[in-house]
Amino acid sequence: MLFTWGTNRAGQLGTGTTEPEFLPTYIPLENEENAGVVDVSMGNTHTGCVMKDGRIAMWGENDFGQLGYDCEENQLSPRILEYKFLKGVVQVSCGERHTSCLLGSGDVYSWGSGETHQMGIFDNEDQPLPVKAKGIKGKVNRISVGRQVTAAFTEEGDVYMWGYTLERPTPAMEEVLQDHFVLTGDVGSDDCVVFITGISQDVQCLDINEEEEDAGDQEAGGEDNTDRIVAKKFDLLRGVRIEQFSCGAQYILALARSGQVYAWGENGSFQLGNGNDEHVEEPEKIEIPLHPECKKGILRVVAGTTHKHPILLLFNSRKIDL
Repeated sequence: MLFTWGTNRAGQLGTGTTEPEFLPTYIPLENEENAGVVDVSMGNTHTGCVMKDGRIAMWGENDFGQLGYDCEENQLSPRILEYKFLKGVVQVSCGERHTSCLLGSGDVYSWGSGETHQMGIFDNEDQPLPVKAKGIKGKVNRISVGRQVTAAFTEEGDVYMWGYTLERPTPAMEEVLQDHFVLTGDVGSDDCVVFITGISQDVQCLDINEEEEDAGDQEAGGEDNTDRIVAKKFDLLRGVRIEQFSCGAQYILALARSGQVYAWGENGSFQLGNGNDEHVEEPEKIEIPLHPECKKGILRVVAGTTHKHPILLLFNSRKIDL
């Protein structure tokens, strides 16, 4: 079952109206009794969900074709995408103005705004109908979408990325990670990429547009490294088994197997939960007061796509907003 709440100016809640909802509201889905929801993703003003039978439903704003059908009207209720080639969907990821989905076969399809090459094809026009990303070798088992960057993670441990920030119109294997076996990863709304590598399960971050040389070196004729990607390893998490993590807007949450929550990054709106608003460079333990009924502890952490969005923690099957 699916419940939504919050702002709703484009119908992204799927309630059939554009009125905001202040309490969780049940969203009925077609043939739901035979197909429960297995994945949900929310973009800036649109939403997508995947059902157990492999169908995908979209709703909300459609100015750039981010809902996957050829019209510019907003959709106020969930609508199934009826494409024969779009069967067996296992994951959906909504960006600011586009959407990507992953099929059980490992194929990646995208639709919506193509202005910054989010589609994974050479054309940078908007694509209201799903198009297949080309050039990925190996079977993709996870995708993640940022504002201008899309990442695909394969069973072979490779990472393919594309988008304007990287100056790549089509998927290409990330060279910085070629010597790593990447288990999983996540792209934040600011295009920051966090991933876990190898048997040791080291947590690392890709810092896009990191300059490795200072301005003086460049003025002296040094190589301009403005668009070079740099991988940063967090030694404070060495030996910590991270079960799951989530990238927000310039901040990151991580959940360890022990149930300990770590957070780091931007903190101007107190989004890290450490009691102050100072920026944190390295992962910091966050103490979460557990409710007495939460015997199994925290199951998942979700970071909002903007500083003012809430952080969501899942305790057993109950959801608790902080």
